[in-house]
Amino acid sequence: MKIVDYEKKYAKATAKMWNESRENFGGDDKVELAEDRDKDERNSGNLSTMLALQEDKVVGYCGLAEFKTDKDALYIPLLNAHPQHIGKGIGKQLVLEAIKRTYKAGWPRLDLHTWPGNTKAVPLYKRCGFFWEEREETTHLMNFIPLVLQHPFIKRSVTETNWYQALKRDLTVKPDVEKENEFSVFTYRFEFEHDEVSVGIEHSSRKVYKIETAEAMVEYLLPHKQLFPNHPYEATLKIHNKKNCPLSIHVTETVDNRLHMKMAVDDVLEKNEQKTYRFPFIISEVRKEDEAISDGVTYPMARMPLFMDGIACPLACGYSIKKPFALQAKPQLEQGKVVFQLKNHLSTSQQVNVRVKDHPLIQWNNQREMNVSLAATGVESFILTCKQKRAGVVPLIIELASESKDGHGSLRYTEQVPFLVESDDTIGFFEKERSLVVVNGRRQLVFDYETYFVTMKQFGQDEPWTMLYPSFNEPVSNELAQTGWTSLKPEVTDNGVLITINYPIHNGDAQLTIVYEWEKNGIIEASYVLKNKSRNVLDLKQLIIPFYFQPDSIYLPIKGEVVHVSQINQVWIQDLPLDKLSDPWVFMNWASSSLGVEGKDGAECLEIDDDLCVRWTLDPLQVGEESTSKKLLLYSNVDNSIDQFMARKHTKPVVKPLKQVAFAAHGFYHRGGEVNVALQTNPNQPDHGIITIVDDKSVTYPYEPMKGTETIQHKLNQPDQPVTTLAVTVQGKSIRSTHYLQALYVGEKTVTTQIVQENGVDVHLVDNGVFTFKAANSFYPSLYSIKTKREWLHHSFPTAGAKSWWNPWGGGLMTIPANLQLRTVYEHKRQTNFVTRVDNWNQEWTGIRISITFSDHPIWKNATISQYFLTLPGCMLLTHYTELEDRQDRIDEQEWLMGCFFNRDQLFLYPTDSNQLSFQLGERTQTFAGNQLEKVARLYCEETDETLLLARPKHQRKPEFYENKDVFSYMSRETIDWHGPAVSQPHSFVWAKGLARAEGWEWLSSLQFKEE
Repeated sequence: MKIVDYEKKYAKATAKMWNESRENFGGDDKVELAEDRDKDERNSGNLSTMLALQEDKVVGYCGLAEFKTDKDALYIPLLNAHPQHIGKGIGKQLVLEAIKRTYKAGWPRLDLHTWPGNTKAVPLYKRCGFFWEEREETTHLMNFIPLVLQHPFIKRSVTETNWYQALKRDLTVKPDVEKENEFSVFTYRFEFEHDEVSVGIEHSSRKVYKIETAEAMVEYLLPHKQLFPNHPYEATLKIHNKKNCPLSIHVTETVDNRLHMKMAVDDVLEKNEQKTYRFPFIISEVRKEDEAISDGVTYPMARMPLFMDGIACPLACGYSIKKPFALQAKPQLEQGKVVFQLKNHLSTSQQVNVRVKDHPLIQWNNQREMNVSLAATGVESFILTCKQKRAGVVPLIIELASESKDGHGSLRYTEQVPFLVESDDTIGFFEKERSLVVVNGRRQLVFDYETYFVTMKQFGQDEPWTMLYPSFNEPVSNELAQTGWTSLKPEVTDNGVLITINYPIHNGDAQLTIVYEWEKNGIIEASYVLKNKSRNVLDLKQLIIPFYFQPDSIYLPIKGEVVHVSQINQVWIQDLPLDKLSDPWVFMNWASSSLGVEGKDGAECLEIDDDLCVRWTLDPLQVGEESTSKKLLLYSNVDNSIDQFMARKHTKPVVKPLKQVAFAAHGFYHRGGEVNVALQTNPNQPDHGIITIVDDKSVTYPYEPMKGTETIQHKLNQPDQPVTTLAVTVQGKSIRSTHYLQALYVGEKTVTTQIVQENGVDVHLVDNGVFTFKAANSFYPSLYSIKTKREWLHHSFPTAGAKSWWNPWGGGLMTIPANLQLRTVYEHKRQTNFVTRVDNWNQEWTGIRISITFSDHPIWKNATISQYFLTLPGCMLLTHYTELEDRQDRIDEQEWLMGCFFNRDQLFLYPTDSNQLSFQLGERTQTFAGNQLEKVARLYCEETDETLLLARPKHQRKPEFYENKDVFSYMSRETIDWHGPAVSQPHSFVWAKGLARAEGWEWLSSLQFKEE
């Protein structure tokens, strides 16, 4: 086996490898051709692509690119070994080659992402020197071996040829977590025949902070990771001479201007002498760039220019500078109040006086100040009442004062807090910690300072698309992902908002200027102009504007016609016939959003690297020359349908009918079998009509359209049947329509609960007479079993472990806040109990509550989430929702994530209301999502002849069924509503005999539970 760089001559063999790796890799079923592979490689943005060759066969693949989201790192975007060659060391050889190339090219770090359940690859990565960074939102691994090999002091012992054999690592599939005071650190340990070398990496700076060998131990740290202005600090440099002879110490005379710290040392340590050098410093102010630092990027750092025995031994330690307190404000003016959230960044408790100034948008009531008690690093909320004067975007001016007892002294400063009072006509902008937010009516355009992405919000909800940073050249250059913009300037105009952005290209040889004109009607016109500022002709070849999204329903202009691509089996960008577009536009629809993208001035729409891109071909620019303006139009929620979008092209819109029939309250019935059916009629229709209800028999009732609403009490003909389908036909003089309603039987016996022993574990078991469900407190924070004639849930009881994308994985059904990792939820203390709850129709439900309290978490500290799994006696219905109990009023944006893993044996998915469209499940990779995913999806088991109907709530977002070789799952999201009780909307699971209908279950979305 040999490793070579990709060339076009390997395209066919590389495509063959990917085609044969799809199932194992979790890819789709698309057959890749040589030309597809060569196109992908040319547009990948990789610095190099390594192939493992065995004779003329490609058996391994490894990309190497510049890391886009952090500085000073290369990145492995894709690594694969052919399924027939897994376990033969191909992946290891490719990773080691990537590390070698990173080191040789002078880069200090190599990163990659994987998934928590990748039990085969994570030990390989760790053995090759990667550390698993502890972060909630991603599984990110970082390799500092290149930094170690480049370090002047360390490389005398640890070299390119011996590091791998000498490295000793814990290969457990979990994050690598070490703490040194407040700092997260990683430690490499190398064992040689006559020496051991330990190298400490300080996480936030991504640099060496500590080294220990047989000769010496040296460590450099700041007193705190988080620093505050106007407070005296000391950095410490600890050195232990372990030699039997003197050790000379020299720190080059240096001034750190940001920290106002002077460094200079000339000393000699005698044998076995230990010494600590202290360097006082103080920070004068918090700057704008300090507020924008996040955990995902390299922090500012204090560098120590140390020499030992004349050999350079550079060390560093990262830091963040923050104000003592962070304040947010959210108006709830319909309730006459503003909710404030105050966070203490200090490690001691504080008493803070908060006083608000007069404001042009609101009139404060009598109280305009508050004394707030804050625990150490704690968060508290408080309310000030007010009346609205007008809408607009004007910051609140707030005075904060605290008398500190921890040496910080008197803390007094004035804070400007972004404040928006929305209306249809509000125009303006404000800055948040890491973004600029531009407001136009109810819409917000968000420019991210870290990623340089542009996103849209409407009514507080994220729109399902992202405009990425521009790219250029061929092969495609992602240079602007690193350099970012040099200026971003918003301006309010008579017609809307103007946003001007400047990007430097090729170290200032060229400049890209983007001007967004966002009109009050919602249309965004973006214009792009390039200027050659170099002394040579500049040929950038092409300008590309990429968009990221998962299309749901998409319309494409092909050969003079509009082609509608919408399928329940998830559409991917690379599957769309973008190469056949006759005009440079596309229109997309989601459940509650739309986006039209239209390129002008010779633009074309195409797919590059799985993104929808608008591209212009560029002519070479002479010295000092500017390109002609290239324009792009965005219609985000301007046109709610393709009919409205095409009306701009003089196409008549389509009108759709409305639904008429529903249950008056709900569809539950008891012995005796009566339900109330409500009929919405047309008061402008003067004639009479009849309504026919068919279950086992047919019954006809008269109705009077002039009433507007008619309620009919109907006695069921099969009163003890678990599920009864009502076919309701409405016939008037000018209308005849048929609708379906589904009624659920509720029995008279009680639901039984008991704790039983299974596999040595206490299990909470609920039996309602027709099915059972189970949870085990010591196993996993989910409902792991639901059993009718079969087991419906996929789980790993009695032990949680790694599976597919998840680690730890126990399977089953759960709903938790979306920004929590499973490991975080799994490791916190939980309690499982039997409970009863009463619904909005005064029925008593029985089931299981699983509660988790987060004793220590940066977002959810002291919060308790309680998951409920409830049923009624003799009823083929399970409902599930989650409550959040918190000690404070929150105003931050968070989401619920509901997930369920199903046992797919002998299972068919019917994702729409059609019985003609189904998918047999069984270990292939496929996704089902989007507009056509019915509110009630059905899982039919042929073996037991029963259907599970999954009825999701009204306000769910991004519903998705996903299957790979390991699991079949359902996921959906919902915004957490902080205005009332933070409760997710109930999901309903219904079982019926045979292949049940999907229509008629809308009434279940009205199910709610009363507060305890």
